[in-house]
Amino acid sequence: MLTKDIKRIGKNSLGFSVGTILTQAIGFFLIPIYTRCLTPDDYGILALTAVVGSILAILYPLGINTALGRMYYDYYHDKKELKEYVGTITLSVLGISFTATLLLSVFGESFFALFIKDVAFNPYILLVLWTTFFGILFSFPLVLYQVRERSFTYSLLNVLKFIISVSLVIYFVVFLKEGALGSLKGGFFSAIIFFVIAGFLLRKDLVFKIKIRKLKESLHFGLPLLPHMLAGWILTLMDRVFLNHYTTLAVVGIYSLGYQFGSVMNLITTSINYAWAPFFMSTAKERGEEAETIFSRLTTYYMIAILFISLAISLFARDIIILMTTPKYYDSHRIIPIIVGTYLLNGMYYMIVNQIFYTKKTKYLPIATFGSAVLNILFNYLWIPRYGMMGAAWATLVSFAFAFFFTFIISHKVYPIKYEYSRICKVFVIAGAVYALSIVFSYDDIFYDIALKSLVLLLYPVGLFVMGFFTKSELKVVKQYLHAR
Repeated sequence: MLTKDIKRIGKNSLGFSVGTILTQAIGFFLIPIYTRCLTPDDYGILALTAVVGSILAILYPLGINTALGRMYYDYYHDKKELKEYVGTITLSVLGISFTATLLLSVFGESFFALFIKDVAFNPYILLVLWTTFFGILFSFPLVLYQVRERSFTYSLLNVLKFIISVSLVIYFVVFLKEGALGSLKGGFFSAIIFFVIAGFLLRKDLVFKIKIRKLKESLHFGLPLLPHMLAGWILTLMDRVFLNHYTTLAVVGIYSLGYQFGSVMNLITTSINYAWAPFFMSTAKERGEEAETIFSRLTTYYMIAILFISLAISLFARDIIILMTTPKYYDSHRIIPIIVGTYLLNGMYYMIVNQIFYTKKTKYLPIATFGSAVLNILFNYLWIPRYGMMGAAWATLVSFAFAFFFTFIISHKVYPIKYEYSRICKVFVIAGAVYALSIVFSYDDIFYDIALKSLVLLLYPVGLFVMGFFTKSELKVVKQYLHAR
């Protein structure tokens, strides 16, 4: 049964991650182009406008859109009720978002000037306002594909969106040489295209009605998550605001490039969570006490995988940056292992937060995230003036660590799971030893460094076997699988 569960999660994780990984891979191939066509100041402008777009994407829907992934399971047995529910939250979110965008377009210039310096409201922030509005609708069909476990359709749409967006960006940035403005234009026109596509995809999944009871239900679920999401925004993006205040646009741009590389870890763990979340909900509901044992063992396997990926990204960070960018961006490699560690913690957070979502105890989440957000602001304030972008990276890591540990305590209370702590500790010890060796055996020659670190990375699986990590039954399953191949 456990093998079947692993295959199910693996299939859906692959499906959800294909789009994410392909788009990221294409994005990496474009980095050599971007770093030659965009200055660090351009990267800084894009980073700061991304800060604005991200917070608007949280505030516009008032948390209503987050309810779909959970409430779907309460309505999917009744098609009429489900269509009314999807119609209610879709129309409500669009109405609220349009009103907010219009007001900010007219009255927002002086407001944004208080927080973002060196970035003109018109055209940069104005473009972001409307890009965010048009982009919100596309999230609804994606959530429906996720809960229905139609992972490859989900990824296909993401890949299509990315290709169209990148094509438009290349046109404006490379051919028209419009810099940061060209990149924002590409995103804007892509958002309009997929606004239309999202409407087409949703046509059979909703009716044009707003049911007040269903809207209240969504607000009851989503509003407590709004502070939680705002705190998440502070954790991941507030550092750019502080860097913009205490340093220069160029430093913000260099930091953002390093963050982009490090956040590959986030893309991978998020893709896995897209498969894990619906699996967790359905398994917890259908298998009762047996589910806890399943979750415990699968979490151990998950930790083996994400620690290996974390090591791979961290070990080769400097080499990849040198190969793919220009000298003015080389310093960005210094923050990559720290950002990878941050999103490793976030990947661990995904494993435990579903326990809170399943029990609908979302009221506890703002406590964890706001506490970590306060820490993030405090450490950014203290460390960025002294340590620059390294201070920003460490402030992010410490804040995520607090969020994980606090959420773990809450999740254990509302839905206790006996994790395999001793086995997980072994994985961390081996990963730590491998990373320490990679620091010792580091060389200036890139190709020699890559070859040597590849050998060091292989010590990770070897160490698992040497320390007797795997049980006899697990080894037996692996042998049977290899034999079948």
